[in-house]
Amino acid sequence: MIILVNGKKAMLKSGFSFDYVSENRLFLGRDGYTLSMAFPLKDCPENIEIFGQIHRADVTKNNINFECSIISGRTSLFGTLSVVKISETEVECQFSEGRCAQTVTNPFEDVFITELDLGCGPTTDQSTITPVQAWKSIDSGANEVALPWVNENSPSVPNNWVNLESNVYTWDSENRMLSWQPYLIVIAKRICDAIGYKYDFTEWEQSPMRHIIICNILYTSLKL
Repeated sequence: MIILVNGKKAMLKSGFSFDYVSENRLFLGRDGYTLSMAFPLKDCPENIEIFGQIHRADVTKNNINFECSIISGRTSLFGTLSVVKISETEVECQFSEGRCAQTVTNPFEDVFITELDLGCGPTTDQSTITPVQAWKSIDSGANEVALPWVNENSPSVPNNWVNLESNVYTWDSENRMLSWQPYLIVIAKRICDAIGYKYDFTEWEQSPMRHIIICNILYTSLKL
């Protein structure tokens, strides 16, 4: 096995091995990563040249990352090596590949979704809109829908309840107000805009997944 860190060959412990986790990218949108990798420093000038100027205080305050390649037989992995812990004898790291590496180098760990300004939901009165209008698809330019739902903790309180008479939907008189469920893709775009992140949504926009909505409880807690 050969491990290159910033283009330099890192020396490994005798009998060195590590666990590598390979994610299903199509399902989770992530690639692979290792749980832990340790490189010796004591009496190892090659690794000292790579890692020797890092101090424990630096690891605590900042994310320290290196370009890394792992080559073993016909398997080649390319990604980011992040320093987790360092001592006089060894440096402990985590390797991440592809989209996992992007998460490590720019994780947005200090950005909380409840602190983002993602806009507000409509305040449309039900007397000014029909159920059919409130159920517009995202394909018709809608950002959210007001579908009927029931809170299991308050089953007697209807939300966006409707009646069907003569093949025409009308709002139930017991409704207190309309509550809206936003399309997931709309919220994803707003989050990206709020944190200054660019993403190509073309594939999502052309798939049936564009019709996924977020349930009311999330919509309310996010102030959308």
